[in-house]
Amino acid sequence: MTRKSIIYILFTALIGCIEPYEPELDEDVENLLVVNANINASTNIGEVILSRTRSLISIDSIEYVNNAEVELEHESGNKWIFEHQDSGRYWLDDFNIGIGEKARLNLTIGDDNHYSSNFEVLKETPEIDSITFDSDDQGVQFYVYTHDPKNDTRYYKWDYEEDWMFTSLRPSLWHYDPIEYSFKRRLDYYDTMYFCYKHAFSKDIIIGTSEKLFEDIISKFPFTKIDGTSGKFRHRYSLLVKQRSLNKSTYDYWKLLESNTENVGGLFDPQPFKVSSNILNVSNIKEDVIGYFNLYTETQKRIFVSQDEVTFFKIFNEYTRCEIDTILTSEVRDKISTHYLIEEVREGAGVIGYQAGTKRCMDCRFYGTNKKPDFWD
Repeated sequence: MTRKSIIYILFTALIGCIEPYEPELDEDVENLLVVNANINASTNIGEVILSRTRSLISIDSIEYVNNAEVELEHESGNKWIFEHQDSGRYWLDDFNIGIGEKARLNLTIGDDNHYSSNFEVLKETPEIDSITFDSDDQGVQFYVYTHDPKNDTRYYKWDYEEDWMFTSLRPSLWHYDPIEYSFKRRLDYYDTMYFCYKHAFSKDIIIGTSEKLFEDIISKFPFTKIDGTSGKFRHRYSLLVKQRSLNKSTYDYWKLLESNTENVGGLFDPQPFKVSSNILNVSNIKEDVIGYFNLYTETQKRIFVSQDEVTFFKIFNEYTRCEIDTILTSEVRDKISTHYLIEEVREGAGVIGYQAGTKRCMDCRFYGTNKKPDFWD
């Protein structure tokens, strides 16, 4: 028997011994209250979303907690009541909390469950000094600069919103009028179907600290890198960066959550562990609560990036597999429901057909909106 044969037999035997692993799941972690509470004193907007945890093997949709009583309580005793919207969402747009003052969140769910957060101090957030970027063949790396001359912030969190202009594969310059049985030049194509805009929110946890520095300075912090092959930089791109200051306990919460959600999966990565909340059930202090009450101010800065400012990227997007066909004039009536016409195809002095593409390739509104953002200049 050859050496290769022996290895093959051993490998086959090992594969045959593998059995599916079904972990034992702790039922105590199911149906826990999840609180996502964000109170932005800069915009005077408060939003709370309440839901329940589910089993890892559950196929049910998210269970939201509706008809709860939700209030924001100032340290002076003033209270503001949230309005219940839908899908576990509660909204507040009228409150008054000053820098250095404290507030907490109170929840009542049913008759017997009363929850309260710790009183949190509202901190002032310094302005963003600047946002810079550089690019390579993988994408565009953005950096943020900020500082607090009072040395009082130290802990920071960033979110961002993206907007970018894009186009359809080609402009459709002709259309067929089935009533008049004629081909007409399209006059409004650039405004309605060719130029579009798309919006997206950041999803990652982005935090930083200057706690080990003598001065409270964040310099060239690499807070996000945007994939260049996505097509976002094909024309014009905008990034709105939102900065908030954190206290030490809130920073620690986000740091632990970051470790649990973004740094797990490799052999040497830390194992998931429980993340403490600043919210508890005052009716039953043994009950675990998931989530956090975030009270903060916010500063913002926007940057625009043009195509000629970054590396040229080979783009892979929804148009990558699009093809341009030639449709004879006699075939247009049969395909006009699925295709848009681009250019005339001539033979001699006559038009024998049209270049055409499917509507998903020729109409950018399938992937965005043709309404230009108000800030777009």
